[in-house]
Amino acid sequence: MTAINQLDLSIVDARIATSASGLTFNTFTVLENDGQPVGEKPTRVRKIRSTITSFLAQDEINFKLNRRIPRLLKQFKQKTRVTLSPAPNHDATSLEVTTPDRPGLLAVLAKVFVEVGISLISAKITTLGERVEDVFYITDQNGSPITDPASIAHITDRICETIDHHVEQVAASYNEQ
Repeated sequence: MTAINQLDLSIVDARIATSASGLTFNTFTVLENDGQPVGEKPTRVRKIRSTITSFLAQDEINFKLNRRIPRLLKQFKQKTRVTLSPAPNHDATSLEVTTPDRPGLLAVLAKVFVEVGISLISAKITTLGERVEDVFYITDQNGSPITDPASIAHITDRICETIDHHVEQVAASYNEQ
């Protein structure tokens, strides 16, 4: 997701699934930052492939986020909402995140997941105009659903705090330009 952010692409839909053996299958629907499709541009497609391949080969994740916020999204100031609940038909916890859409949002979430020890089982990423409504099926590092009220509160607070700070930072950097 950080590589996609660095390519100046916007994720409008994604499906992420992790197998029991730990392999992941990710499908992203992306648009150029101006809302246009990538299309049949061979040079751009090669750049996307090479950037993602290079990023995946790295030993350490770089969460550098340097994109500007689109003018249209700058006006929306909704606070992040996070809900954790038992996942139906999953041996996992459902994590629902509703927040304003911003460049680099999924990379910020990925960083929080790493920091708080969340393992991602699957995800459904949905962008609805100026906001995102994402659902993640997660476990703790041992593969168990997250049920401890203190852990749930910590994860919820950390995600809300981090995303809301990111939204403010992105908006402030846009205002400075």
